[in-house]
Amino acid sequence: MWHDTRPWAWLAGISILALLFGFERVVQQIVDQGNDRRAAERERYSAVWRCQLLGTRQGRAECRAALR
Repeated sequence: MWHDTRPWAWLAGISILALLFGFERVVQQIVDQGNDRRAAERERYSAVWRCQLLGTRQGRAECRAALR
């Protein structure tokens, strides 16, 4: 009886490891995507802040328009 269940145990173990590795990859992609999004938001806020530092109203408006 032990010999009949051994292949199934191996198959189950390999399947569980494959699922864990796949799950880890998906989580890592989500983390990377979130980091990229936050970096893009920081860059945009920084650009808007630089636009606010311009001296003239027209210059600020043109700068903000260029960001769109």
